Amino acid sequence: DVDATIVGETFIKVKKTYTYTFRGRSIYEWKVDSKYPVSLEVSKIDPRVVSLKWNDTFSGQFELSYGSFTKTIVVESLF
Repeated sequence: DVDATIVGETFIKVKKTYTYTFRGRSIYEWKVDSKYPVSLEVSKIDPRVVSLKWNDTFSGQFELSYGSFTKTIVVESLF
């Protein structure tokens, strides 16, 4: 998994669902710190794919993790 990475949008909008994919062979667990209003739904077909949604109206920033891999995601406000 030398070139392994999390692929998906860096800048997202509130209340919209986005898909992220881990490009690599290993299977880990998707995680976001529970203090953030984020819901994750792991694909039943491929555990390396997750749907993510920011469930609040304010903007913010958080880390999406898959094993030791992380991606910073910036949530843009509605306005």
